[in-house]
Amino acid sequence: MQYSLKPDALSIYNITLSHKKNKSIKVSERRSLITPLGESMEISVGVGSDSISIAVENPFHINLDSVVGQIVEFCSLKGAALNSVDVRGLIPQMVRGIAGCERGCPADAKELVHRGFKEFSLAYVEGGILTAKAVIGGNKELSIKMFPDF
Repeated sequence: MQYSLKPDALSIYNITLSHKKNKSIKVSERRSLITPLGESMEISVGVGSDSISIAVENPFHINLDSVVGQIVEFCSLKGAALNSVDVRGLIPQMVRGIAGCERGCPADAKELVHRGFKEFSLAYVEGGILTAKAVIGGNKELSIKMFPDF
């Protein structure tokens, strides 16, 4: 294995040498060890006094199905269905707000809070943190907090 430091990430490469005339090198796998600064975030999801943390390696290419699936599963385990609460629409909006904060300007986050999003109560916390709360099934409160990593 060879370690390679790139300007934007630390990566590991598995390298296979082929013993042919040209002695070519084949890169068979690349795994990022550290995501570029400012390109990761954490989502904290709470129902009542219980919570989970969801790590998002690259919010600009977020796996929305996975994130929403984890939120739905967690709520279900806590006996609270999301019903018509639009978490799938909220998450990308929050990511855009956080991405604005990571560039040094909380205007995107503050604008989202000002506009609001459907049934969610939104708030901006200094440091680029966005929070969203809504009442879901079982009359329980769903809390979603998004923390930038910068």
